[in-house]
Amino acid sequence: MPTAAGLATFALLFAGAALVPGPGQAALLGQVLHHGRRQAIGFGLGMIAGNQLWLWLAAAGLAAIAARHGPLFAAIRWLGIAYLLYLALRLWRATPGRAGTQPQSGALTPWLGGLGVALANPKALAFFGAILPQAFDMNSLHLQGVVTIAVLGLTIDLAVQWLYLAGAERIGRSLQKPRRLTWLNRGTSLLLAGAAVLLALRR
Repeated sequence: MPTAAGLATFALLFAGAALVPGPGQAALLGQVLHHGRRQAIGFGLGMIAGNQLWLWLAAAGLAAIAARHGPLFAAIRWLGIAYLLYLALRLWRATPGRAGTQPQSGALTPWLGGLGVALANPKALAFFGAILPQAFDMNSLHLQGVVTIAVLGLTIDLAVQWLYLAGAERIGRSLQKPRRLTWLNRGTSLLLAGAAVLLALRR
């Protein structure tokens, strides 16, 4: 079983990294502004699922495989980048209105979108592959220990995404004038497009 010190080390490193704003948080903000809380929750859960997948792959020792940019990982990465650009275009062209007034898609669509954004960044796998050996003895780590780590990571991820979701809602409520919403939509759109470009340039 993982030690308490190891779990604390993992929690501090993962929480610190998760709190740093990135493409996922920008996309989550866009979902709140464009579709409202309900769809944004699905999007956030999709991102969490993607992070969990990267964690499990790292625990299984597949970080070295992803580091070589195999065809499967490359395809997932580019699909996620394309989705970020799609979100950026939709936000740029969106008609200003109150959050949640835009047409919503099915429940699975935002979840898949969040999953795609999370999987677009294979550096997450490298991150987990780097911090897990620092916190735990990987040679003695069995399934029960990996489950414990995954549950801890899930709890941290849920808390962080909830904080970002609450912050995005607060921003949306404070900017109800159409002109302000237009500038916020376009600013977020540029942020998403920039994040997509940065992900595309990463090796």
